[in-house]
Amino acid sequence: MKNNTLWIKTIVSDTNLSTSQKLLAHTLLFHSRIKRGRCTVSQEILATQCNTSTRSIYTWMSVLRALGYITITKTYPKGRLQSVYHFEVPGEYSALPN
Repeated sequence: MKNNTLWIKTIVSDTNLSTSQKLLAHTLLFHSRIKRGRCTVSQEILATQCNTSTRSIYTWMSVLRALGYITITKTYPKGRLQSVYHFEVPGEYSALPN
């Protein structure tokens, strides 16, 4: 997903998302590699920056995933499990003008 402006606009306007879930989305974007549309930040770091527990991050992440805002892939660089978060614009929003 290379259009971060559209992604943020859809996050902000989505009434299905709580304020906390929107905070998580913005925090993920802060850690993203803008040109690649993904990030690899740990849930522990996200929890610290969002001032919450890792369990809450997991729950909020599940909502973002279920609504189609992120996909998650697992990689094993240097033998360690790493989650890679990819930004997506849900189908109903992907046709919106920028």
